Amino acid sequence: MSDYDLEYRILDEPLLTVRLGVAFARTDTRGLEAELSQVFAEMRADGTLESILGRYLDEPQRFMEGSADAG
Repeated sequence: MSDYDLEYRILDEPLLTVRLGVAFARTDTRGLEAELSQVFAEMRADGTLESILGRYLDEPQRFMEGSADAG
């Protein structure tokens, strides 16, 4: 954003809450869903997820709601 001299602000109240997901074919037998879920769980547990969000958001924990039970 600094490249384009833009300003932004994060609203106190969300306009919309959306839970994003990754879709896999029901016939996919590679185990990618379980592997991806495990990686996300590890990233949450070791603080990596919060660290990444913290690069972009002042209060990353606020935006991690619901991600623990996703999967």
